[in-house]
Amino acid sequence: MRGTKHESLLAEVGWDTLAIRRQKHKLIHFWKILNGFVPQYLQDLIPPRVCDIVPYNLRANQNFISIVCKTEKCKKSFLPSTIHLWNELPSNVQASLTLNVYKKELDSHFNRPIKHPHFSHGQRHSAVHLTRLCLDFSQLNHHLFLHHCIDCPTCKCGHYSETTEHYLLHCKLYTTQRSTMLSSLSNITDLQQLNDSSLCSILLRGSTSLSYLQNCNIFDIVHTYIQRTGRFIY
Repeated sequence: MRGTKHESLLAEVGWDTLAIRRQKHKLIHFWKILNGFVPQYLQDLIPPRVCDIVPYNLRANQNFISIVCKTEKCKKSFLPSTIHLWNELPSNVQASLTLNVYKKELDSHFNRPIKHPHFSHGQRHSAVHLTRLCLDFSQLNHHLFLHHCIDCPTCKCGHYSETTEHYLLHCKLYTTQRSTMLSSLSNITDLQQLNDSSLCSILLRGSTSLSYLQNCNIFDIVHTYIQRTGRFIY
């Protein structure tokens, strides 16, 4: 969505940024070179390790000697930049025995966002509005105000700002719908231990401590709330 932070969008779909994807592809190809999955002439380009030159037992013994570059263009080329990335990897990632294990270790090292399957659950119309609420890009007055579409974020109920949390948990215009939503939600998880921020997070994204089916049920409840309030026109 135009105007939405790309970090938020990537986190929602569980994707890496383009910069991290480029680094991963470099490191994967480098692993293939080290493990003989490429022609010999590429393997011959790899510089020696520290242990091959320095006769001492150093912590960086298994690191490769950095390639000296005189220009920024050379520094950003494949081998110099990838050797720098490789040397920064933890030893357990470097020691991966198979490509699949190595890729999983890279995902963990780069903290790849988790893709939640329940995000795709439910009818598209309600799912779109829920996603817009997560991204602060809905038709709520607070979001419209943030994007300079209106001059005032005030809610129709009189509250000074129609935020996502206000719409879901506090707006007086939707007391009946909210009561039904929270009653249904209480059958899935304990609401007594949750503050407003935590409860709002569960309504928007579910919870990692709950099963896929439970998260789908939560989304069904929230989708029904969105439909019954009639707050969003399209």
